[in-house]
Amino acid sequence: MDVPATRVRSGLKNIAAPPKRTESTQTRPARPVIAEMKARQSAKIRELGQVLIDVGLRSLDDQANALGLPRSTAWTILKACHKSYGLSAAVIERMLRSSKLPPRARTILVEYVEEKSFGLYGGCRKQQQRFAVRLSNTIASWSGSYETQRRGREEMPWRCSTHPGPMCQGEMENAHS
Repeated sequence: MDVPATRVRSGLKNIAAPPKRTESTQTRPARPVIAEMKARQSAKIRELGQVLIDVGLRSLDDQANALGLPRSTAWTILKACHKSYGLSAAVIERMLRSSKLPPRARTILVEYVEEKSFGLYGGCRKQQQRFAVRLSNTIASWSGSYETQRRGREEMPWRCSTHPGPMCQGEMENAHS
């Protein structure tokens, strides 16, 4: 069924406005799913901020020092003003390398990396793969434990043995560049 275009007067010309969409033509459930993913991501980042407060790091200076970040970056993260794609791999690496980061905050960051790598916060598979590959060595070197290394081999989505398919054919090399 054709919906007639509506005429809209704009300046000196009559311009045909696009037809209005009806309920039956709107089949895009992706937006609510994306909103849920972003809400989950923001909640995890807020959890990081709450852990810092719980261990007694109440001032922005103390929190930034513990995270190993400049004040402005720490403020942006902790006030949930981060960009919609969340924390970058570079920022997470800096935080994980901080010797003053509380253990529970470190655990939350590792969980964040795993969840983002699995696609729980959105992004395409290639973005997830690059993010995971960039941080896998940092996390493994931080923990040094056999358990984390074993879990990395068995569970992480960038491993070809667990998720065979087109992503494994040549993309691993591209992810390092």
